[in-house]
Amino acid sequence: MNFKFAANLDASVGKALLSFVSLLPPYPKKIKTDTRFESILLMKFWGFGSILEATPFIRVLKQKYPDTPLDILTFSDNKQIVESLGLFRNVHVIDFRSGILNLLLQISRFVLAYRQKYSLVIDLNFFAYFSALVTKILSSRYSLGFRSPQVARNRCYSRTIIFYHSSHIRIAFLKFLDALYIKSCTEISLSAPIIPFAKRLSVMEKFPSLNKHIQIAININSSDLSINRRWPVENFRKLISFMQRDWNNLQIYLVGGERDLPQVRSFYETLPDKTAVFIAAAKFDILEFSYALSKMLCLITNDSGPLHIAEALGVPVVSFFGPETPNLYGPLLDKSLTFYKNLFCSPCLNVYNYKMSNCDDNRCLKLISPEEVYENIKTRYFNNDLCAALPS
Repeated sequence: MNFKFAANLDASVGKALLSFVSLLPPYPKKIKTDTRFESILLMKFWGFGSILEATPFIRVLKQKYPDTPLDILTFSDNKQIVESLGLFRNVHVIDFRSGILNLLLQISRFVLAYRQKYSLVIDLNFFAYFSALVTKILSSRYSLGFRSPQVARNRCYSRTIIFYHSSHIRIAFLKFLDALYIKSCTEISLSAPIIPFAKRLSVMEKFPSLNKHIQIAININSSDLSINRRWPVENFRKLISFMQRDWNNLQIYLVGGERDLPQVRSFYETLPDKTAVFIAAAKFDILEFSYALSKMLCLITNDSGPLHIAEALGVPVVSFFGPETPNLYGPLLDKSLTFYKNLFCSPCLNVYNYKMSNCDDNRCLKLISPEEVYENIKTRYFNNDLCAALPS
């Protein structure tokens, strides 16, 4: 099941179901300043990047309730990276790629096993009827979720949090603290995955030269949510040629997942100079990829999940935005570079339209020239001080 089908199903069947189910008891109770919770469940399904962006909120939640079990319910694709954060007692997963009937069966089993077991459910999903339905039928005493234009969805929560599309998503998640009468935090860096030694060793066995040169990771892909988020491949090609022309001691790694491999291979074959360019797509699991990324001078990427992993690791990010706004998902590290033209039609993807657009000409990204990007990268990163400070 792909995202577009799931979004359409949620907007039709999910909305119809929720309009009825939300009226049924039990109803969530009001949260007060002295309310205490015996157990807490977080829900975030799509996007491990958003889960990483929520980690400052999650850390403060754990500090406030150190003896309260904290679990998460997410999609199985996120399991490894979420477990590596070390923030949760249990990571419950649902395999959404197994088909709609199997998905419903998994949800039914989870609800039967955990109905009324959590005293607080925090729904971090953006306006999804599916997650509101799960929240409702879990029948926890207290619940939180983003305020939706749909009244039926709002009825599923004790309190709703305003989603302000112009503030960073990290700040939006921190608003949940205020809804729980918890003082917000000033430390908003992302939690980095904890990478086992075996994973580190595996990376070095696959690419033993990682410690010997200046490394740059390039991600020409974006998730299936929107291919419009991709900077044109010909621009990536020109950018690589500029870097190869000026720096001899440079290795470039083309990264991505299993589903990205055909596109990455096709792109690699079009490069006029393949010297010191390596296909790393599909060579690593998510933790191995994280370790390989930690060795990089920077990551050059479209708006996608690897951006958030890089920031969590403290690796500078060169990112391209247009269909989505960097105000919401852009890297916050000072040493990162963000390119965004802010055209009249940008951003066209947002949580109110299920991040779907009918745009067939992403000028917002095409107008970001490889020459502009290269000059900024050269100024920001290729100096002796920074290159000497590469991670070991």
